[in-house]
Parts: sequence; structure tokens; C-alpha cells
Amino acid sequence: MKQLVSSILVLLAFASTSCNKEIGILEQDETIPLEDLIPRKDIELTRSQAEYVKSGGNEFALNLFKEISKDESLVISPLSVTFALGMVDNGALANTKCEIERVLGYDEESVDGLNNYCKTMISSAKEIDPTTKIEFANAAIVNKTRAILRERFKNAIESNYLADVCYKDFANEDVKGYINDWCENKTHGMIPGLLTNPPSPREVAHFLNAVYFKGIWSSQFKKGDSRKEDFRDPYGKKHKVNMMRQEAHFNYAEVPGVCTAICLPFGNQAFRMLFILPADGNLYELKKTLSLEVWNDISTRLHDEKVDVRIPSFETTSELPLKDYLQNLGIYDAFNPTASQFGLMCETDAWIDQILHKVKIIVDEQGSEAAAITDVKMATTVMGPDGIPVIKFHADRPFLYAVTEVSTSSIIFLGQYTGIDI
Repeated sequence: MKQLVSSILVLLAFASTSCNKEIGILEQDETIPLEDLIPRKDIELTRSQAEYVKSGGNEFALNLFKEISKDESLVISPLSVTFALGMVDNGALANTKCEIERVLGYDEESVDGLNNYCKTMISSAKEIDPTTKIEFANAAIVNKTRAILRERFKNAIESNYLADVCYKDFANEDVKGYINDWCENKTHGMIPGLLTNPPSPREVAHFLNAVYFKGIWSSQFKKGDSRKEDFRDPYGKKHKVNMMRQEAHFNYAEVPGVCTAICLPFGNQAFRMLFILPADGNLYELKKTLSLEVWNDISTRLHDEKVDVRIPSFETTSELPLKDYLQNLGIYDAFNPTASQFGLMCETDAWIDQILHKVKIIVDEQGSEAAAITDVKMATTVMGPDGIPVIKFHADRPFLYAVTEVSTSSIIFLGQYTGIDI
């Protein structure tokens, strides 16, 4: 994606004018000069990794979103799902392995390429903008009465995903409490509980990924400018929402007859949030046409414009069992007790019983905070006034949004806001 134009943007400052102050306790409308910011540091991907993100990785993100989304507000983290399945893929063989990699879009480079990409993202993302918090965490909680991970598999997930490997007795220890505490800690309290029931003693392991993001807008919305305004849901019904408002320069794109889009950058612009508004107000039709080609077309059309922006503040939480959706995309054998092959993971015959995905996002005048947990559960068969023309981007109807990393174009979170909660 094109770099965002930064010359006219100002960053919200901390009360002490120090960039080290904790994000989230900022004084409203304070600013600091751009020259005081640490410049954005790009993530350096290999050529094949960069191609993967812009083709296979982002195509998987769009395909999964289109498979899941209905009329309700929704948010997912495709990157979290990729990390969790990437760990498990190190233990897969034959067609089980091929199907996972094909759906994730990494069938050419196989698991080594996927491992290297995930390792690069985990090690580099947190360094590129000190004003934006981005954290990844991975873990394998293994039932010690059912399985011992093979050493090569254990080394692969520890070295590439920095995964914590922990053995527990699923029958006699509080594994539910342990996993829920891990989720709450790694998401800074945004996802305090993932499991509602204790794991079954017949389960082999839980492979967990957590993603946490918190960023402040480079150009902040003033709370005093927000107003209660009408928002039209997919059924044409109007709801009053808190509409954030500002007029400033942003990267804007228009795909005639399809959509308009705007990018709101965070911090030093290493991360940004893309809002996509259907041209005719029909979100369903936009999602049908939202292919990788359209996604890339939006990106190439982004250019600097002065824009009158109105976007609702919102909070969305989604909890999704992904098994059926991933089967529809082409992962079959991994979920089939008689066909799955995870012989590189452990000696126990194992298969994926379910993948639980829970995500929460908050968007307000200061910025955005989001967190995701993906849990792969393995079971066993064994038991303007200045005269400049101003473009309007008024998100007063259902829209799509994505939080992305600029230098790699990786989609971290992808969602829709429809005014209807699940």
C-alpha cells in the first residue's frame, strides 16, 4: 500500500509531552511536533514473504471474512488465525498439511516460509512505532496424560512463534482457569475468559495465539465535535450513534460504482485503519465483489485529499467457532478423526476438534484498541473554510474496516459495522 502523506498530520501528545507515557491516558487535543516522533520503521520481509502477504495472506483474510460475515457487526483477526494454524501446521503431514497451507495461501513456500513470516512479524512489529502497542503471544497447553510433543515440533513453535509450552493434567488441574488467565493477561483484560467449560480429558492440546493492539490517531477526533446522528442499518432502520467528526487531509480512494475508502493512521503511521464505504449503501453487494483484486485496487487509488470525515465510535465483540467456515474454505482432513495426519506433532493420533476465535475492538475519538484470541483445540480418537474542496466521507450506513501494518500490508483485524450487534 502507498505510504500515507504525513506533512499535515499532528500526533496527540502525552500530558508530559513524553512519547513514553502509557497510551490510553492521553490529554484530549494535546499535540506534539511531528519532528519529535521516532520515524516509522518498516518491517523487512523477503520477496516471497511480501508476495505472500499481498496475495495469499490477504486473500485468506478476505475469504474468511466473507465466509463468516452476515448482517451483524463483526470483527476477526486473520493474522491471529494464521499464527495459530501456522503452529499446528508444523505437526501436519500429507493432505492435512497441504490443505492448511493452501487455504492460508502459502502452498508454494510450505511451512518453513510460513514460520519465517510469522517469526518476522512477531519480532519486528513492536519495534516500528513506540506510540502504538502491538503484541503477539503464543502457547501450547498440552495434556500430559495424552501426549508428549515431538522435540522437532516443540523446537519449531518455540523458535518461530516464541510459544510457551506447558504440560497440564487436563483431568485433575484447573486448565480452564489457566487458559482464561493467559488470555486475559495477553489481551490486557480485553478478553478475560475464552473457555466456559473445562477441557475434556480426551483433548490432546490447546494451541493459543493472542494479538493485542492499541493505537492513537495521528489526527485526533475532538470529543466536543462528536454528535448523535442517524445511522442506517442493513434493513433501512435508523439508529442514533455517536458520530465522530473532523475535517483534515487523509489518504482517500474512490472506486466508481463500488466504494469509497479512507485511511486513518495511528501514531507515526506504521499502522492505519482503513474504512470502506459501499457506494450504493449495500454492504452485501460490496462484500460479494470484495476480491483481492478490488482490495489491491483500493490501495493503489489512495491519494491525499481534504476530507470531511464522520465515523461512529463503536465497540464490537465477536466469538466464533471457525470449524465450519474453514471446512468451507477447504480444510477438511485436519477436522476428520479418520483422515487427519499430525504425526509430526506427537505419537498420539490427533485431530482438530474446534477452533475458537474471539475478538474485541473499541474505536473512539482517541484511537482504537483491539485484541484477539485463537484457540486450536486438538482432540484424540483414543480416548473547508480555506477554499480547498472538501470530500465527504460520512459513514452513516454499514461499512467495512481493517487495521493494517503499512510496510507489509498485513491485515491484522478485519470487520464490519452495521449498527446491529450479535
